[in-house]
Amino acid sequence: MRKWVFLAGEAAAYPLLLPFFVWLLIPMPEYSRFTAPSQILSLVPGHAGVILRRVWYGHTLHRCGSRLTVDWLAVFRTRESEVGHRCTLGVANWVGWVRIGDDVMTGSHVVLLSGGHQHHFDDLDRPIREQGGSPMLLEIGDDVGIGASSIVMAAVSRGTLVGAGSVVTKTFPPDSVIAGSPARVIRKRGEPPR
Repeated sequence: MRKWVFLAGEAAAYPLLLPFFVWLLIPMPEYSRFTAPSQILSLVPGHAGVILRRVWYGHTLHRCGSRLTVDWLAVFRTRESEVGHRCTLGVANWVGWVRIGDDVMTGSHVVLLSGGHQHHFDDLDRPIREQGGSPMLLEIGDDVGIGASSIVMAAVSRGTLVGAGSVVTKTFPPDSVIAGSPARVIRKRGEPPR
């Protein structure tokens, strides 16, 4: 029964999203063309919001698998991002340029940055905002869990669990449990806690 409710909801979403799809055709910067509509859609609460965002991202992201759940206030920054199947992004996530594998879930207030060098800052003669940056694709492997309020700026290997409030600045082996600021390996999944 629930599957049919979502299918009916997705069908009903298309007419509601038509103005946003037309908006994408207007020649303007990516932030105005894609991110602004994504931010507007992030404000819709409940199942209606999840369905609208599922249809929106399913048709606008570079690649988007089935059963994507993007919770209230969560936003993808760029349509160049890719998402696998059965992924859930928690409340108020901010997602940069990413490639997310299958079966990934995040807690609330998670930030997935476009790498750790989005902004240059070494030139003391120019304001930081004028120095540009080097965004890079952030890879999140399959079967990853990222705890609430974490900041991720390095690739996360398959099967990794990131503890809440962590700052991930480097990549760790698959199936690790990592936590802290900066994050470090606490143990391997399947091993007893230390």
